[in-house]
Formats: sequence, structure tokens, C-alpha cells
Amino acid sequence: MTKGLTVLLLIFSVFSRAEQMPDFPFLTVSASAEKAVAPDLVHVSFSIVAVEKDPVKATDIVYGTGNELMAFFKDLGISKDDIEAHSITKNVIRKRNKDYQPVQIEAYEVEQAVKVTLRKLDNFQSLSDKLLTTKHIDDVDNRFDVSNRSAIEQQLVRDAGNQAKQKAKNLASGVGVKLGKVYAVSQERAFGSYAKFKFANQSYEAIAVSGKRRQIDGLFIPKEIKLSQSINVIYQIKP
Repeated sequence: MTKGLTVLLLIFSVFSRAEQMPDFPFLTVSASAEKAVAPDLVHVSFSIVAVEKDPVKATDIVYGTGNELMAFFKDLGISKDDIEAHSITKNVIRKRNKDYQPVQIEAYEVEQAVKVTLRKLDNFQSLSDKLLTTKHIDDVDNRFDVSNRSAIEQQLVRDAGNQAKQKAKNLASGVGVKLGKVYAVSQERAFGSYAKFKFANQSYEAIAVSGKRRQIDGLFIPKEIKLSQSINVIYQIKP
């Protein structure tokens, strides 16, 4: 019993220390980098929706519309790997009384969400026209992107890291201290709990992070979109 209690106390002690502030002098800096790039693909998402009193008819409409679109996508040269179709959902639409209690079934709503990646932007107008003029298509959304996003974001992280380091040097110099090693890095707006930190026991450039994206919706192809990366860094400082 004593041994088990000792283990529990040690665990709670570790968690307690993880939530505390660092026990050495430190400074925090934030930096960001962005780049405007021309999009070379677009992610198009939409839903096929049918509302009918007969659920069989509603289902047939969704299947029929889906088959029609698949044939159209093939004509545009869209690969099956670039088409993501979710499972079909069914909702019951009920009539309600004055007390908002369901009293009878009025119709059935059958829906399937679809996402398509179009890599030939010359066909974007044709794809948009098809989706906008086809019945039972809802929630059309276009998000332009670049195929080499990962490589660009990695470079933006490095650029933001260099900016953060320079800001930290300037800040340390301004208060008469020396800049030490990187203690932690985060892409959250605030570091929050110190238990979430990644300790820098590897090279700074090797720390993995995730980025944000700017979304541009609309019928026309934008000339450029902006990719950005932001980081927060904690540095140790020495007198």
C-alpha cells in the first residue's frame, strides 16, 4: 500500500511540475512569415441533396445525380483518387404541432457530401457551371491551393524561425542579457500549459509544426493566394 501511494505521489508531482513556469530566466518571441503564390489546383466540395415523401425516390435521385457527375468528372480528366464521396445520410422531416412535438412524417432528406480536387484550372469554369446548374446540388464551396504547399510552408517556418531568433537577440541585447538555447516552440496563439511544450533536444529547424491557410472562395480563379506560418518561441537567457 505504501509503495502504491509513493508511486501516485510521484506521478502527481511530475504533473504539478509540468504545469509550473520554467525555473530559469527566459523570454518569449513571436514571428510570422507569408508568401503570395499562384494557385494551381482547387478543392471543390458540395452536397447532393434530395427531399421527397418517398425515401426510395430521394435515394434514387442522389444515386442518379452522383452517377451523372462521375461521368462528367471523367470527361474533365479528374482522377478517381481526386474524388472523395462520403457515406449517404438520411434524415426524417416531421411535421410538428403547436407544442413543437412531432406528429407525422412529411418527407425524407437523403444527402451525400462530395469533395473533388481539380488539378487543371482551365476546367474550373466548366466544373462550376455544371455544379451550379445541376439540380439537387447544394453547399458548393471552392478553395484554391497549391500542389507544393508542404515545401512552401516548411520554408515559411524557417523564415519565421529566423525572424524570431533575430527578435530574441534584439530583445536580449536591449535588456543587457545573453540569449541562450531554445526551450520550447509552439504555433498556438498562446503557449498555455507548459506541459504542452516541445523540449528542444533536437535542432531548431527539425521541430515539426502545422500551419494555417488562407481560404479564397468564389467562381473566378484568384491570381494569388497567401500562405503563412506563425510561431512562438521561448529562449533561455543568461546574465
